[in-house]
This record gives sequence, structure tokens and C-alpha cells, in this order.
Amino acid sequence: MTVVNLTLDGLVRDAASAYPSKLAFIDRDTRLTFGEFDRLVDALAVGLAERGVDRGSRVAALLFNQWEFSLTYFAVVRLGAVIVPLNHRLVADELTYQINDSGARALVYAGEFATLVDEVALKTSLDLRIVVGEIPTDTHGGVPDELLSDVLAANVGAGTVVGSRAVHEDPSGIWYTSGTTGRPKGALVSHSSTLWAAASMAMPVRMHHDSRLLTVSPMFHRGPTDLMHIACFMVGATQTMLRSFSPEGLLGAIERDRTTHAFIVPAMTFQVLGLPEKASFDLTSMTCWMSASAPLPAEYRQRLEDETTLPPDRVYDAYGITEALWIAVQSPEQAKTGGSVGHAAPMCRIRVVDIDRRDVVRGAVGEIAVC
Repeated sequence: MTVVNLTLDGLVRDAASAYPSKLAFIDRDTRLTFGEFDRLVDALAVGLAERGVDRGSRVAALLFNQWEFSLTYFAVVRLGAVIVPLNHRLVADELTYQINDSGARALVYAGEFATLVDEVALKTSLDLRIVVGEIPTDTHGGVPDELLSDVLAANVGAGTVVGSRAVHEDPSGIWYTSGTTGRPKGALVSHSSTLWAAASMAMPVRMHHDSRLLTVSPMFHRGPTDLMHIACFMVGATQTMLRSFSPEGLLGAIERDRTTHAFIVPAMTFQVLGLPEKASFDLTSMTCWMSASAPLPAEYRQRLEDETTLPPDRVYDAYGITEALWIAVQSPEQAKTGGSVGHAAPMCRIRVVDIDRRDVVRGAVGEIAVC
């Protein structure tokens, strides 16, 4: 296989071929193997293609952490199209801006957001809306909604899509990121950047075939999705989906499904530490409590070890940005020295430069440059 043939879609194909009967998803009462999931990705991809989605098309997703998010993601990239994950905590005007800015003409959304989508549809050019769950009783803008279940039922067993496919440098997603003045910016990312980021993450945190991921941080953020979620397909690991966060739900899922890895932001860790019964949950299966998206206070790390059943030396800290994802990682051993965010991630080089892009001397202040 040449490098140009490495795409995100290939991960699902390979996992289904290598582990057809292995459990891929645990989502409430739903259990899906890699083989079953691959066939459903085919079904949705065929359905989307029949409705005009092709290479380069933008498809927005307004979903919870649920297996249908992953289904939509991989069906879109299977067509060589571009996924646009939307933050379901945004208001209508903010979603309208992102849909219009990205050029999305199709939307897959959870039925719980039907009223919000009706408002957004009045101000966008959406011509395809597929709903996960119950179909809304009223639609606007002349666009009839279709049930995802109907699209899948009509196309399961219909084969795979034919025609133009993506190569590894093609765009795979537009992820909106803020932190500067003005409106959020859409970061256009490629198959290759996502694949390399996920691979470089899997190595230091020792994710492998027997790992079990808990997906609890929102999948509309690129970190939990394009790192650990994608890595699961690289190694054939099982993942549990939590549609919403609560400290009890997080700890209960770790105990119930014996998960080994999770992407948990510091705000979630703070709520876990505030839970009176936190010590009653069995967290001994965990090998990687990955913290990212904000600095992790050293106190939180120590309290997790002292006040819960999380084994020692399980907390990792990651540093990165939406555009480049995984830049540096601090292992539990490195955390003991303090004062840093660790070493450069595998296959990533970091420089600290001045205003003229020249390397500064060690210990001097400068701008981080990643390559």
C-alpha cells in the first residue's frame, strides 16, 4: 500500500476485515461489531451518494456522543466528502454561521435538536436533512427530513459506493475553533494529518487491540474524535459512548465496561473530585486518564491518586490545538518534575522562535512553532 492510499475510510475497512466479530461500540443498549459497523457505513454512504453527496461535499453533523456520529463521520469520508461537526451547545445564529461558512448543504442531526434545526434551516441552503431518532412533526424551508433508520434499511446490502475516492492529502473535516477575536474559524484538516495524529497518540499511551476507550468528551471537539476515537479503529479497540457527562456516569462507565483509556478535560476531573462517593467506584482498569484542552493542576493529579481507586501513574497531559491536534505529551513519570507539558509527541517537532522565526536560546521566551 502506498502512502496516498492511506485514508480514514481505510481504517474501518481494515478493522472490519481483521476483527469482523469484535465489539466496536457500546452505546446504551446498542452493541455493534466492526463488521456490522462497516456494513452500516456502506449503507449510509450509498444513501448519501444517491442524494447528491460526492467528493468534496460538506456534510454537517449535529449529534451527541453516539455511534451514529461515528457512522456519519466515516460514511462522509468514504465518499471523499468533508465532515463538519457542529457544537450542539450553540444557538441558532452560531450554527447558521458555521453551516453557511463551511458550505454544508447536508445535515445529519439528532431528533432532540429538531426545533433548533428548523430555525437554522430558514437561514441556510441545506437541501438534505437526515434525522437520528424521531422525525420532526414540522419542517421549514421546503426540505423534508428523512429518518436515518430508513436510509440505512433501504441500502444495507446494496454494496459499497463507486467512483472517486479520497487520497491521504484530501480534506476530511472542517472543525470550528475559537480563542481569537471574531467568529470561530473553520480549520480544514486532511486525512493524513488526522491519521498521523492518531498514530502518534496511540504509541505513548499504549493503546492496543485489548484497550477499551470511554468516549465522554464531546465529539464535536477534534481532540477526543480525531485522536482516541480514530486510534480505536487503528488497533481494533472497543469504545463505550457516553452521550452526556456526569461524574457518576463517567466513573460508572469505567467500572461497568472496564475501560482503559479516556479523554477527560480538567473541568470534568474537578467534578469527579467533588463527588462524595468517588472512592466507591472501581477504576483499576484504567491505564490512561488523558487530560487535555486546559492546564491540569498538579493538585488534581495527586487527588485522583489519593481519593479514588485510580492506580498511580495513570494521568497523562496533552498539549495541542485544533489545527495541529497532538503537539506534546506529558507522561505520568514526567509530571513528577513539574513545570512543563512534556516532550514533543512522536513524529512531531517543536521549535521556539522569535519574531523573525529564528530559534531562541534555551530558556528564552518565544513563539511555539510546530512541524
